[in-house]
Amino acid sequence: MAAKASAAAGRVDDSEALAKSKLPRPPAWVTWWLIVGSAIVCWDAGYVLLRPHSMAGGKLAAIWAPYALYGEWDHLYGRPGYEKYLRGEEGWNSTQSVLNLFEVALAVWYLVLLARKQHGAASLVAITVSICTAYKTIAYFLIDYFMQWNNSAHLVGTAFWTNYVLPSSFWIIIPIAVILKLWPAVVRRLQAV
Repeated sequence: MAAKASAAAGRVDDSEALAKSKLPRPPAWVTWWLIVGSAIVCWDAGYVLLRPHSMAGGKLAAIWAPYALYGEWDHLYGRPGYEKYLRGEEGWNSTQSVLNLFEVALAVWYLVLLARKQHGAASLVAITVSICTAYKTIAYFLIDYFMQWNNSAHLVGTAFWTNYVLPSSFWIIIPIAVILKLWPAVVRRLQAV
């Protein structure tokens, strides 16, 4: 019985030490990425979830004017993808848009934790958001790959790279950079407890 109480006390001491432990404030570029990225993914989710009103010819099309061109490059965002969605043949684009909103909620939580100077918790949330973002974007590419590039096969040569791969690559590269920047300090702090 005493051993259980001692072990429980040890866990309480560990959790209190972790709660009191201080990690440095995440770099400003991480915060800016989460703010700017959240604005972009809100805009993106709005486009997808408000189709057909957000598409060319829709009553809200002016807000999402660049998507008329992007939808020609990435058919999942264009008329072909929307028509597949209406037939029940495609659900990934709407799914990733809802997941985008979940990531935005996490980014807001990050900002709240940062404002409260809870840098350790903020770092963990930033890592979590970054894992979600990179994972989702990699899944996006893999789905297209395993569907024989169904959404992008019409892009040939450099157009495939500049219009499809490059714009989406930022959603893999920057989150991985966030993870690589914040992870070592979090691990060191956890090992010190």
